[in-house]
Amino acid sequence: MVVKVTLRGLRLQPAKGKWYVYPRNGGPPLIKGFEGTREQLLERLSDPDMLTVYNANRKRDLNRVYAEGTLGALLAWYLNCSHYRELAERTRKGYEAAYEWLRPEFDCPLDVIDTASLYDVRDRCASARPALPTR
Repeated sequence: MVVKVTLRGLRLQPAKGKWYVYPRNGGPPLIKGFEGTREQLLERLSDPDMLTVYNANRKRDLNRVYAEGTLGALLAWYLNCSHYRELAERTRKGYEAAYEWLRPEFDCPLDVIDTASLYDVRDRCASARPALPTR
């Protein structure tokens, strides 16, 4: 049984025979330079990798409780740990900024996280991070 769901908050933009898909609230395009018809584009948007990207850009409830065995559950446990509360304020703020960047990955089960995926996340973070000011 196939269930069709409408993806809301996307802007489909044709330009010079190619398609671009942007989140309506701004941000980088989900798809750049797709060649094909609108129907083919909609079919592409239904692929699992595209649904993952789409869900990562959606706003989520910040007070959400994550399932046991996920990255979100592990970080929730750590944030309530006495060790975390004893960290310096500046250190906690740095950690919280990193956690916000990781928030789209909080549903990820811990058993699928491996070294290669950690390198991928690190590289995406480095490329998305704004350049530091030079002295």
